[in-house]
Amino acid sequence: MAGADAMQPEGLGGAMLDVLLLAQPLTARQIYYKVRSRCGISVSYQAVHKKLQHMREQGQLRKDRLEYSIDEDWLGEMESFVASARGRLKERDRMLHELERRKPLFRSRRIKVLCLDMDDTLFDTQFDELLWRREFPNAYAKQYRVTKEKAFSIVTGEYRRLWGKVRAWRDPDFWIKHFRLKTTFETLICGLRKDITLYPDVQPTLERLSRRYHLVLLTHAERKMLDIKLSAGKMQKRFLRVYSVSSDFRKMVITPAVCRELCEELGVLPEEVCHLGDDAERDYAVPTAAGMHAFLIDRRGYRKEPHVVRDLYEFEEKLSELER
Repeated sequence: MAGADAMQPEGLGGAMLDVLLLAQPLTARQIYYKVRSRCGISVSYQAVHKKLQHMREQGQLRKDRLEYSIDEDWLGEMESFVASARGRLKERDRMLHELERRKPLFRSRRIKVLCLDMDDTLFDTQFDELLWRREFPNAYAKQYRVTKEKAFSIVTGEYRRLWGKVRAWRDPDFWIKHFRLKTTFETLICGLRKDITLYPDVQPTLERLSRRYHLVLLTHAERKMLDIKLSAGKMQKRFLRVYSVSSDFRKMVITPAVCRELCEELGVLPEEVCHLGDDAERDYAVPTAAGMHAFLIDRRGYRKEPHVVRDLYEFEEKLSELER
C-alpha cells in the first residue's frame, strides 16, 4: 500500500518497537542499551534519540516525562489500516469483475475512467471554511476563555505549523484531540450541513458522463468529510469507487505513485483515465506525469491555458474533442 511506510516497523524503528513490546515504558537511554544488546544493532545514542522523536511525531510513540511507550491509538490505526487494505482488495476484485463484464462497451473508446477531484470541482468550499476557520477557533475560544481573535490566531497557527508533518492533518478528530477540545466532530458540524453545496453544473453533467465512462472520485479530503459531502449531495451511488488520498493511500497529497496505484486497482492504463481538479500541481501536473490525461478547472476564470475549463459543461466538450 502506497504511503504505509509509517505503519511498517522495519530497521531501527522496528527494533525499538520490539524492545517496547517486551517492556514499557522505557527511557531513551534504556531503549538505546536494549537495542544494542538484545537486537545486536550498532547505533549511536543520538541516532536512537532522533528516531524516538521522529516516531513521536508520526504518532507511533507517546512520551510521559522521560519515558516512552507505544501509542495505543497508533496500534488501533494499524488495525484499521489492515482492515481497510483487506476491504480494498475485495473492492478491487469486484471492480475488475465489473470492468470485465462491461468490456464490449470500451473496445473502441479511448478514455474509460473519469477521475474527479471533489472540493472546488464538484462542491464549493463554504462548509470547509466555516469548519476550520470559524467552528474550531470558536470552540477553542469558548473552552479556554480567550478572545475569538486570539483563538483564531492560535488555531490557524497550528494548522500552518503542522502542515506536512502529520498525516492526519485533514482529520477533524486529530485537531479535536490536538487542542484537547471537549467537543465532537458531530457537534462542530451540527449547523453546517446546510452549507454543503454542489455546483449547479455537476448533477446534469455527471448524469450524462456516467453513461459513457466509469466515474471515480479522488480527493485529499479525509474519509469522514468525504462521506458527509457525498451524502449531503446525494452522490454516493454516482461513483464506481471513491478514494481519499489521506485515508486510503496514507499520503498528504496526490503523487504519481498514487495515480498509478489507482489505475492498477481499476484495471486500466493511465492513458485510459482523464483527471479533473482545481489545483495546477496536484490535479494537472501530477496526473499528467503519471501518464493520465488531465484538465484543470478554474471556476473563477483567471486561467486561459488550453487544458483549463470553466465548468463541467466545458469539460464535457473537451472530452468529446479528445476522443475524436
